[in-house]
Amino acid sequence: MPARVMYQDQKIKELFRQKIQAQIEKERQQMHARINREVPSWLRWVIRPLADIRYNSVRARDEKQGKAGERNASFNFWLFLSKEWVVINDVVLEPAQDDFVQIDHVLIGPPGIYLIETKAWEGAFSGYKDNWKRKEGHSWVRCESPTKQNLRHKKLFLQWIRKKDLGASLSHNRLK
Repeated sequence: MPARVMYQDQKIKELFRQKIQAQIEKERQQMHARINREVPSWLRWVIRPLADIRYNSVRARDEKQGKAGERNASFNFWLFLSKEWVVINDVVLEPAQDDFVQIDHVLIGPPGIYLIETKAWEGAFSGYKDNWKRKEGHSWVRCESPTKQNLRHKKLFLQWIRKKDLGASLSHNRLK
């Protein structure tokens, strides 16, 4: 029998999505400001729309690839974990006022609670602790650390549990 799947209320997810949209708009405005500073005025009318198209297409591609990876992981957790397990996908928590954390998968089972960050990356990657690199051409360049991201998730998850006073029954050692 496959794992049980639970779903979260959509209200908090909508608040989180709104915050993400505001962050995306802020990044877009920063890109426009940089173009205004660095590109001659007679060329801006061409560069800004092209930069917007590129920005939107990269975001859409990355989001599509990420969602596909998360769906694949979710399906495999459901299929390969036994009925003693509970799988909750795309969990959004607010451990402090207006401070959100989005966890791709929370798995709850006999050995404890596992917070899983899914990456649907392609290509060559090297990771040691919090030092991650990806291969671009013939060189290795630093990239965002999923281990650092997951440690932040763990810290905020524990903060959320303490805020909800659920921490008494969960020991720190059982959170993976």
